[in-house]
Amino acid sequence: MAAFDDRNEAICALLASYDDPAISRRAKNAASDLRRYAGSGWRFEAELPQLGESFSQRRKLQHQILSLNAGRPIAWRQMLRLALQVVENSEIVIDRPLQ
Repeated sequence: MAAFDDRNEAICALLASYDDPAISRRAKNAASDLRRYAGSGWRFEAELPQLGESFSQRRKLQHQILSLNAGRPIAWRQMLRLALQVVENSEIVIDRPLQ
């Protein structure tokens, strides 16, 4: 269960890295970027336990999410549901306002 919680925290952190005030657009952008990474860079980095300092924080989060999700990207609606559930439960704070 810890890996699932870690994945969810990484998803929320990834969503927080986008500037759009609408959480649904953040989820769409994050899912699109995650799919793009899964189809390109992931194949070269999948065996790495984590990415080094030369990588952006967003790329590190994408790597962590795919590592914890068996290399499968996550749909934007699933990301949105998770973010809204987390905010409702106040377990994780997304540091930008949600609309």
